[in-house]
Amino acid sequence: MTLYREAHEEKAKSRKTVNPLLSCTNRSKTMTDIRLMKLREVLGTTALSRSTLYRLILANRFPAPVELSGPRNVAWRSSEVSEWIESRQTAKWALCGGKQ
Repeated sequence: MTLYREAHEEKAKSRKTVNPLLSCTNRSKTMTDIRLMKLREVLGTTALSRSTLYRLILANRFPAPVELSGPRNVAWRSSEVSEWIESRQTAKWALCGGKQ
């Protein structure tokens, strides 16, 4: 009976998978990926006006906000805002012929 139990426990151990969200090595990266920014922070980070921000969203040129608890309570994923800023810098750099 002990051999059966040991074999069963070994099989159970080999089937266990590690959740990457709970892993200590991935925790800091995961937490920054899911960080949310409210409107005031997005406006300050991007240096856009509110009307320009929403105009870009309607034109699909800026990431859409995530609805939190209702249509008037929204936030943006910081990773998407950062990617948008980097894409703007890359586009500007390309337009200048690689000169800054």
